[in-house]
Amino acid sequence: PLVVGREQVRWMGVMRAELENIRGALEWGLGEARDGEGAGSWTERVPLASELCHACREVFGESGRFLELSDWAKQSMAWIDPANVEGASPGLEQTVVVDPRLLARIRCGYATDQSVETSLRRRLLEEARDTCDVLGDHAGAGMAWLGMWGVPSEGAGFNERARHELLLKALSSYRLDKYRRGIAETLALMAYSSVKLGHAPVASQEMVEALAVARESFDSKTEMLCLYVAAFAFRRSGDFALSAQAFEQFEALDRIRPVSRLGPVNGMPQWIGLNHSWVRIASGDRTNAARVIGELEDKGRRQGRKTWLDSACLRNGDLARAQGDFLVARSHYVKVPAEWAFNPPLWLAQVEAMAGNVPATVNLLIQAVARYWIRRAEHWADDADVAGEVAACIAEANPVTALRVGGFAQAMRTSGRADHAYPFDQARIDKRLAVARSLVTPEVAGASWQAGAGLGAGEAYAEAEASLRVMANGLAVVTETGR
Repeated sequence: PLVVGREQVRWMGVMRAELENIRGALEWGLGEARDGEGAGSWTERVPLASELCHACREVFGESGRFLELSDWAKQSMAWIDPANVEGASPGLEQTVVVDPRLLARIRCGYATDQSVETSLRRRLLEEARDTCDVLGDHAGAGMAWLGMWGVPSEGAGFNERARHELLLKALSSYRLDKYRRGIAETLALMAYSSVKLGHAPVASQEMVEALAVARESFDSKTEMLCLYVAAFAFRRSGDFALSAQAFEQFEALDRIRPVSRLGPVNGMPQWIGLNHSWVRIASGDRTNAARVIGELEDKGRRQGRKTWLDSACLRNGDLARAQGDFLVARSHYVKVPAEWAFNPPLWLAQVEAMAGNVPATVNLLIQAVARYWIRRAEHWADDADVAGEVAACIAEANPVTALRVGGFAQAMRTSGRADHAYPFDQARIDKRLAVARSLVTPEVAGASWQAGAGLGAGEAYAEAEASLRVMANGLAVVTETGR
């Protein structure tokens, strides 16, 4: 309790200083049995060390040592539940019996390990939930429900509506136990989920309650998590001013209780810097955007984090684009590795579109769409950005498809399933879509837009790619003939 309340900064420092002693105690209780040591010794040690393993989950989690935490949970499982751990052989012929509540919670910790088979993770969490429900351990049941939220369902991946239902179950269990950190964290995750499902008013209510619970508990780490999720959710809903305000509150709290002293929140400095700088650029606050990007660069250099430096390059490119400096924007974008998680061809296509270079825009958008097909099993927030740019690009060449793809992009954004575009990009896209509308009758324009709003991502991108390739072939003919 001391690491989640009013004096959490102090006690996290104390526990961090004790980490080596904690590791020694865990090794003493969960290491392999040695010759000459009887079963009696281990039947006493293992329950004690397993209790310590569970009790220290906040300490390891706050310090960002999630893999180490799951490794200790695995070593505990090898003693108390070896049938569910591949290759478990601690050295004793019989399993060490522990309290069922403890077994359920250790299973929850073990199931966070993404290297464990998905079906096994889900089964262990379901069994842990059932055990906790029977024993009246509501906080344990909440942990299990929250664990299931992080495990993809068989064959369907992550279904947002189903995941939201799991969060509702976790919240109900935490409320029964009055576990404030669990309540606040779950409400924050629910708020973000509600935004993605297109329920912005509900998301606002959930976030207000999450922040109130965290503040009443003097839980700075959870308050910072809530503020970060709120900023992200407001960005997704298109309210950039509220998003910037949430980031300002986050920074103010960070100055009082630095993240570096509390341990990392959900969202490392890379993601905080990426989203904060995006909101500042979108709001037209270029001075603070440059400041946030510079701070991210400084942290990346000090800590040797190349991905943080790559993120700063991306946002410096966006900032240059917002200022109309296309040469500088290109120079930043080309520094980001092609294998990066996001979509470098899209950013370069946006530069070329703003510069009026149609052939380069078309070829880069074909590459951007190709990245969608590679990543199609996952949900990516920049899908609408690609679709919007394609719609603008093909507006004159194929106005009907442009309006269909544009309608899809707009539906993704207004429903909360995708991020909004920068206002300067959206103004450019809207101008091009107006050209597309002028080339067809109002009836055709309205029907195309409405039909596009009902398209699935795969359908929209198939149409986009086909139209881009036709346009690319036409541009090749223009180049060859000089006409």
